[in-house]
Amino acid sequence: DADLVVLSGDSHNAWGYNLGERGPGQGDSKHRVGVEFAGHSVTSPGFEAYAKGVPPADIARALRAVNPGMAFCDTSQRGYVSLEVTPQQVAGSWHFMKDIRTRTTDLAGTHRMTVQRGAKLLQNA
Repeated sequence: DADLVVLSGDSHNAWGYNLGERGPGQGDSKHRVGVEFAGHSVTSPGFEAYAKGVPPADIARALRAVNPGMAFCDTSQRGYVSLEVTPQQVAGSWHFMKDIRTRTTDLAGTHRMTVQRGAKLLQNA
């Protein structure tokens, strides 16, 4: 019954995931156990570099199709994730860099999701 929040990032892609309890050979169940904020990378390539010729939107759509708990996915942009943690909620913001080849902190955009205490479900903010 904990309010589990996982922070990960080794895939180098941005996603938010509703974690469900599951057994061998089963998909995500309706029993929610927590959420995951997966951070992408500022300069390291993600799926878009390894699936040449496949539009990033198609990669994201395929990932979501086989991962029903995935609430958000961006496989095309570089950046970082930040979290704001309060007793009432955790808010995660994926920040997408405008350009990684130029020394700048300008952003192309941000996607924000929150999980309320006890909800175990990511919501767009």
